[in-house]
Amino acid sequence: TINKYNQLKFFFEDVLGVDNTIGLDELCCKIEHSITPEISDALENLSLKVIQENI
Repeated sequence: TINKYNQLKFFFEDVLGVDNTIGLDELCCKIEHSITPEISDALENLSLKVIQENI
């Protein structure tokens, strides 16, 4: 879903600091179709934790 894709893109760019020029869009698309719901939830929770720590 677009939500999973956006979560992954946020995680790579804003949490890990990955530059978008490495084909991040394609990578996020592939990953979103490969990960389990549990992994997706864990990434979302980690991203939310990072956001809260930076507020």
